[in-house]
Amino acid sequence: MGKEWFTANDLAGLPAMPQTARNVRIRAEKGQWQVRKRPVGKGYEYHISSLPGATIAELSKTAIKETHGERAAAQLNASLDQENRAKDKQQANIRAEGLKAFNTLTDRQKQLAESRAEIVRLRSLYLSAFKGQLSDGHTHFIQEFKEQTLPLENTVYEVVVNVSRSTIDRWEKALQQDGICGLVRRKNARKSDSVICQQPELEQFCITLLISRPHFQKQPYKMREYALVQKEKTKASWTVPAPSSFRRWINYWVNTNQGKHTFAVDHKSFYGKERGLIHDHDAWVSRPNDLWELDSTPTDIMLNVDGKLVRYSIVGCIDVYTRRVKMLLAPTSTSEAICLLIRKTILDWGMPNQDGVIKTDNGSDYIANKSRAVFASLGVKHMRAKPFSGWEKPFIERFFGTFQGGIVEVMPNYIGHNVKDRELIEACHAFAARIGDGKKKRYEDALELGISPSEMQQFMDDWLEHYYHQNPHSGLDGLSPYQYYQKANYKPQFIAEPRALDTLLNFAGEKSIRRGGVQVNKLVYRAPELQEEKYMRQRVNVYLDPCDVARAYLYPVHGDGECIEAVNADLIGREISPQEFIEAK
Repeated sequence: MGKEWFTANDLAGLPAMPQTARNVRIRAEKGQWQVRKRPVGKGYEYHISSLPGATIAELSKTAIKETHGERAAAQLNASLDQENRAKDKQQANIRAEGLKAFNTLTDRQKQLAESRAEIVRLRSLYLSAFKGQLSDGHTHFIQEFKEQTLPLENTVYEVVVNVSRSTIDRWEKALQQDGICGLVRRKNARKSDSVICQQPELEQFCITLLISRPHFQKQPYKMREYALVQKEKTKASWTVPAPSSFRRWINYWVNTNQGKHTFAVDHKSFYGKERGLIHDHDAWVSRPNDLWELDSTPTDIMLNVDGKLVRYSIVGCIDVYTRRVKMLLAPTSTSEAICLLIRKTILDWGMPNQDGVIKTDNGSDYIANKSRAVFASLGVKHMRAKPFSGWEKPFIERFFGTFQGGIVEVMPNYIGHNVKDRELIEACHAFAARIGDGKKKRYEDALELGISPSEMQQFMDDWLEHYYHQNPHSGLDGLSPYQYYQKANYKPQFIAEPRALDTLLNFAGEKSIRRGGVQVNKLVYRAPELQEEKYMRQRVNVYLDPCDVARAYLYPVHGDGECIEAVNADLIGREISPQEFIEAK
């Protein structure tokens, strides 16, 4: 028991105690009880040790009852506080979730919810003056709303035409339980209740059919036939509905899973229309020669190569920072063509920066040992795009679209950008051949109009130099690639000895010097230095000039790196490429 001191009033009337406080004080004086002055107020109080046993027992029972009562009251208060806190927390969560869901509503739904919430709030303020007369307050509020005399905006009266007491009560309850979104009806995502959806195995079978045979999207009766066959084959307990149910299910599933369906049946369309876009591929690029993108594409025109119409390939390189471009025409895109383009680019633009990156795709020509060795020797990072992910090198892809979709379309022997374009062009030619001089004459005319590979290469270089590099680009703040390069005040790092790049030429192999010359592809290359005795029967590495088969560059094996330029006297000045010479033979 916590309390030990008691006044005469506290003790009066208890067992073994007088009935009045005065007699209690008299007995205390006679019994010489332990006494002290009250800490607060007048009078005295007596210690429990001086009291009779019966009195102490009664005081103990009273103290126990009071303790239980206080504890129960404390527990009740605590539970009430906890319940109130839980309700407050629940209301806060409801308001937070309601605000989040509010962002998913349409403009019309938002306006309706806000108008109804404003009516609920205004009614609460209006009724606060009608204490004890709520019925009259509701009647006056509804009447004033109908007369549009309440302090509400005109949009509220336009959205909410009529109200009643029960309607506003329902809104108030919904606002407390579900937040502001409870004031409007929201359409939940439709869950199909068709017979097919109620049978998971049948639905999975239909999904597999729809993906493996996309034309079933317009042939629901065929899907039903397949389902009947599968049911009979597997002894499944399916309920196969009518074709109309299959048609409704197909429409529902395709509309609900448009992205998945497009990805499964049409990858090209998915990547072109549905794939998420990534911007700022060049965000880290800060100066020229930081990032080069390389790619190859077939030409959209046929070239005249020794009396035959041949489709060549273009190997392109773009400096992402300035949008400068280099192009090389080659019979096919090979590692040799890539190395020649890099050599041509370095001689004109300088070396890639120390932390530069060359980005290519995963084509066999770009991951060949020779290509990778060249990238490593340049000290640049070779970054490869994922297979079939042309958007990871968007700048060179976009440039090819600009070049082939522009000037190339008006060049002779244009064959189209894709199979569909070519089929249309060939259909026109076939019709012209039937009413004209025939296919042979058309082929002869195409040869006569066709340009040679060397003319095409010269045309590409001229187009880049005089049009593309001088034309303003939206991605360069309206400046041309040439102007943007000048604005950068960039000092390129050129190779001190250009002959060091001869390893990027066409490597013809290791040959022996005999009688003052070396023989490659049945051509003999001679130079005055080869007449010296020290070169007799020496082994040399031979590199051919890609544009002129008459020139070769010789590097003695185990030598000190000296280069000897040798020529073929019969072909000098004719500028025939090694590939053309080999094909002609």
